[in-house]
Amino acid sequence: MNLLQRVTTVILTIVSAIQITYCTDTLVVACTAAPPFIIDKNDQLSGVNIWLWDQVAKDLKLTFKIEEMSFIEMLDGLEKGKIDVCINPLSMTYSRSQKFLFTSPFYVSNAIVVMRNEGNWALPINVVKSIISKEFLSALIFLLLIVAFFGWLLWLFERNHNDNEFRSGINGVWDGFWWSAVTMTTVGYGDKNVKSFGGKVIALIWMFTALLFISGLTASIASTILNEIESESVMELDDLTNSEIGTLKGTSMVDYLKMRFFRNINEFENISSGLEAVNEGSIKAFIYDKPIVQYSLSEMLVNDCEVKNIDFDQQLYAFGLAKDKTDLANVISERILYHTELLEWEVLLAEYDLDIE
Repeated sequence: MNLLQRVTTVILTIVSAIQITYCTDTLVVACTAAPPFIIDKNDQLSGVNIWLWDQVAKDLKLTFKIEEMSFIEMLDGLEKGKIDVCINPLSMTYSRSQKFLFTSPFYVSNAIVVMRNEGNWALPINVVKSIISKEFLSALIFLLLIVAFFGWLLWLFERNHNDNEFRSGINGVWDGFWWSAVTMTTVGYGDKNVKSFGGKVIALIWMFTALLFISGLTASIASTILNEIESESVMELDDLTNSEIGTLKGTSMVDYLKMRFFRNINEFENISSGLEAVNEGSIKAFIYDKPIVQYSLSEMLVNDCEVKNIDFDQQLYAFGLAKDKTDLANVISERILYHTELLEWEVLLAEYDLDIE
């Protein structure tokens, strides 16, 4: 053993001795189910955070008891000092840091959006809805009036020179409308021939006018379809501000959404009830932390839900401690840094299909 190794051993021994002096009390450790970090199955706790806490507690020779409670109760208990440590994946925020302590972060995450999968017919239906809008119907009515106007105008010139093809009375008006519509669409049946000079002038004007109208209408429909396709493939979080959305009750995500002017926020007691609400169509989307939502989706039978390609609100996960546990928070942070740099940590994350930074 060289000098450096001896010095390191002595320092670790001293640190361990110091740790033991203020860690002899039984710590109250709180948690609630948050798979894959905290998994509660058959009254047995497992998951990423359970493993990490066990390693830390073993290193520091901590005596503790785990109490399961709701998420809101944990935050309240930390703030009031009723519990010592919360081992759930708590997002590190400024407002929370004013109420309790954080350890070093052990995982980086972000939020995602889960929406109902409308199937293969969603896009065609949405395109039709977009096309058959108030604006489109108004443009269509205006176009029909223009067609009728030019048909009537042509009939006025042709009725006295071409009464075989442009009859008198209401039948003649219909003949003019038919000619105008056929000319506009460039079908060219040839069943109506313009013979008068005035009629030919009107026909010439209408041909060029009709080209402009048809081109504009075609461009409008094409633009609507392209916009709908683009909105289906590229969605922004702001697109949901006026929709019924859900998230987990009492979490930092509630504040995040309120600050971004989301108006219809439904708070759920657990992830599964929120995802079921999406599946049933009672809310438009469920928004929460990516790893927890994805794990829940894999465990639940909610085949109509899909994760949208929207990653936002990057978060750092850490353990929380009561305000009077500063020294304990420091030594726990040191052990967290140690264990999260090991290959064993990467293997554990891969086991639960979590991203490895």
